[in-house]
Amino acid sequence: MEDRHITGCTRVRAADFSGAWLPERIREIHEPLRLHRKLWEFGVIQQVYAETIGSGGSAIGFGCGREPIPAWLANRGCRVLATDQAVEDAVDWTASGQHSGGFADLPHAGICDERRLRELVSFEAVDMREIAEPLRNGEFDFTWSAGSFEHVGGIQAGLDFFLQQMQCLRPGGIAAHTTEFNFASNDTTVESHNLVLFRRRDLERLARLLAAQGDELWPFELEPGDHPADLYVDPYPYTGEYHLNLAINGHSSTSILLVARRGG
Repeated sequence: MEDRHITGCTRVRAADFSGAWLPERIREIHEPLRLHRKLWEFGVIQQVYAETIGSGGSAIGFGCGREPIPAWLANRGCRVLATDQAVEDAVDWTASGQHSGGFADLPHAGICDERRLRELVSFEAVDMREIAEPLRNGEFDFTWSAGSFEHVGGIQAGLDFFLQQMQCLRPGGIAAHTTEFNFASNDTTVESHNLVLFRRRDLERLARLLAAQGDELWPFELEPGDHPADLYVDPYPYTGEYHLNLAINGHSSTSILLVARRGG
């Protein structure tokens, strides 16, 4: 396992892009280094796995779309189940080119040998609002999603997903999920059928709910950075030089990592 850099539930900061770990993680998924929060989301999930599992084991990803994490995990010898919505339920995501309809949509060039990918990665359609019971039998070492559970139907639906996906993990297993964080208000926010900006109070409630079922959310480390990119909020249509914080329907949102450990 690697040196510890991720010690809590943290938000994206510009300093990470010039730090000891994120540039390497981004290089490993064959992407150019730039101040973009989606790259941070991928990289921080990779880093949690590297620091807690290291190599091997088994993982399940939710709402994977066409992201590089399944191939990166396979390159580390991890057996992966990549999941996404059924095609008929994902019209908007299919139109935008973000939905994965199966194994063939998972990128791997420059990340993982195709033979190893086919050996270690499988694909299944999964409804994040109701994870099938066979997947909730505690057999995985690692679960993840990158900017997915804010889209499942509201604040409560997102929290319910997080609580339910913990059942996929063996005791001691690790969940690493990124989502939207409303960092400017703990009162009003965006909540619709397809987008939520979680407030700190929502995440603190999640921590209490996880504790009630015997699981543990890592501590919050939510202080912002002081680089110009940390202070800039990119307005729609999001063409600014820095893409870490976004203006969404009158609110300021950024990416946050949530890490939890399965109890028992």
